[in-house]
Amino acid sequence: ANAFLSASEIRARNLGVDTTYQEGQALEAADGSAANGRDKVIALQWGGVLGGGLYSKVSFINNPLGKIQYPIRQSCPVSDMYGMRSNPWGGGTQMHHGIDFNPGEGYPIQSIADGVVTLVSTGGSSNYGALGHYVTVTHQLNGHTVESTYAHMVAGSIQVKLGQTVRVTDILGLVGSTGASTGAHLHFQLVVDGAMVDPWPWLQANAK
Repeated sequence: ANAFLSASEIRARNLGVDTTYQEGQALEAADGSAANGRDKVIALQWGGVLGGGLYSKVSFINNPLGKIQYPIRQSCPVSDMYGMRSNPWGGGTQMHHGIDFNPGEGYPIQSIADGVVTLVSTGGSSNYGALGHYVTVTHQLNGHTVESTYAHMVAGSIQVKLGQTVRVTDILGLVGSTGASTGAHLHFQLVVDGAMVDPWPWLQANAK
């Protein structure tokens, strides 16, 4: 559970470095006391760690052989969903036009399907808010035009160019916190045939 990992450990795991618990390793509990041995380490669901919320309500398993995949290759927490929500920067509510994946800063973001890069932005705003450094890929899928957008990437991490053809699983950039963001995450949104849609049910139905 990433809740028990430091930022450096998360980045190490993303790079393939083994940070698993070793027998005899000294662990420190939240209160500072030593916790020696596996029987003293308690694993909690994300909902338990964070006091409830969407972490405990949604999950996914990506099929690495699928023609359509999730934008994050491995299962990770999903911290915010599509729809109205409390404004994180002030009072009132606002529309959240996508879903937020939380695999850790620096995790690679992949294209959900074959397509063409139709937008590359390194800052600025869009019609839906400040997405920071982001990429949009346009796909032709099952007779529909699908635009997938991947936002808040690490500055300088975008690995594709405008007009470039990409394949499913091609890396577009790295998870970051550029733009209007309260922490490192991937904001992912979809437009299907010109209309904004909720990405979560679409991915569940199509990423198999």
